[in-house]
Amino acid sequence: MLLGPGLTIQLTPRGEWLQLYVVQLNTKQIVVQEAQGKSGQFDYLVQGVRKGYENHQVIQDKTK
Repeated sequence: MLLGPGLTIQLTPRGEWLQLYVVQLNTKQIVVQEAQGKSGQFDYLVQGVRKGYENHQVIQDKTK
């Protein structure tokens, strides 16, 4: 789910099924809600492009 400028978030419920979704995602705040209003625990992973490195090409030499 891509919501912010170059940001992606992955949500994983813990212990029970939750219908999680992201309401807001930016560099200052993440807002997550559950579709049926349940409470629960979840893990999250946020990935993004670091400002100033949008066009950076990662080049590595092959190693044996």
